Amino acid sequence: MSETVFSMFEDSNGTFWMGVDGRGLYSFDKKTGRLKLVYAMEEDFTSIRCITEDSHRRLYAAVMGKGCLCYDLQTGKSRLFTYEEGGRGMANAWVTSVFCDSQDRIWFGHFGGVSCYDIRNGCLSVQKSNRVVFTLLPKEKTGVSGWQRVMVCFAMTLHVTSIR
Repeated sequence: MSETVFSMFEDSNGTFWMGVDGRGLYSFDKKTGRLKLVYAMEEDFTSIRCITEDSHRRLYAAVMGKGCLCYDLQTGKSRLFTYEEGGRGMANAWVTSVFCDSQDRIWFGHFGGVSCYDIRNGCLSVQKSNRVVFTLLPKEKTGVSGWQRVMVCFAMTLHVTSIR
């Protein structure tokens, strides 16, 4: 594979996942050496910037310009969280980061704020901002208090905000 790999992730079963620029989401089985295209990109300029897994064995992959892909590792089914005009869906389709917290919530950082999907009740909430969210990290890895388990790094300046 000669394309640029923007993200890598090892799931709970030890399978490696790669987001390849302009190609899509690939799985790599270390035992067999098999590489498989799981989700193909429709456009060459789209890339997967971040991958994570929830406690229900679903992968979430930040797809720049499209939203966030949710791929069920058990069934092979996928769903795309997208931006929709008029306030439905995510605040922006340019997702840069994805984080799963201990309360079964998936946080999406993007151009224009943060979106949060609560797995338990299926609700998607949005906190819009005029800043770009590049990174989402668990509070316990930063030592920063004030945000319920998640810290947001905005562009060049660190801002800690409360989202409820």
